[in-house]
Amino acid sequence: MIIKCENLVKRYKTKYHATEVFNGAGLEIAHGDFVGIMGRSGSGKTTLLNILGFLDVPDSGSYIFNGTLVDFRKARNLNLLRRRNIAFVRQDYGLIKEYNVAYNISLPLKYLNKSRDEIECEVERVSRLLGIKDKLMKFPSELSGGECQRVAIARAIISRPLVILADEPTASLDMENENNVIDIFRKINSQGTTVIIATPDNNIAQKCNTVFLIERNKIIKKMVKK
Repeated sequence: MIIKCENLVKRYKTKYHATEVFNGAGLEIAHGDFVGIMGRSGSGKTTLLNILGFLDVPDSGSYIFNGTLVDFRKARNLNLLRRRNIAFVRQDYGLIKEYNVAYNISLPLKYLNKSRDEIECEVERVSRLLGIKDKLMKFPSELSGGECQRVAIARAIISRPLVILADEPTASLDMENENNVIDIFRKINSQGTTVIIATPDNNIAQKCNTVFLIERNKIIKKMVKK
């Protein structure tokens, strides 16, 4: 088991109002699973991914990651956990427009203080894997939406994370590119990486091995493929 959450409570409070996202929610995700997180807009899909990726803090409840209880009070430890184990893929790609594809892909390794030779080797590896080696000197504005998403995925996997968290990664893509991106995630997953995709699209969810539904502040296991 790589992820186990129990009794999660999460509320967002303003001066005049409190919104309850989770109330006693929980889920378990096995190593190497291919997981879909479903729910309506505003149901808490992004909040859940942010908690799983140590970007957001639950009000209460427990989170065991890869056998270790997560202490959300220690920000430095959370940063290290995230850098070493988690990669995010967003629907807006999150690319830095001022830098070329090679630089965008290399960023996680720069943060990990890897050598120039190691970075160049890994950039070539993932760019070949995702079919964008010929795009390395181009800038994001010169790429299609599908190509930008491939760059974002390359950046996500270059540090060989244990878990990829993808927040509606195909939302702005056409059907062909949507299928291509899911196929890429499938290929990455087949190499042992746990992939978790948040989506409102049942067609995407049906391609996952395990599906959880967020409903009424709870997380319900909806489907498991044998």
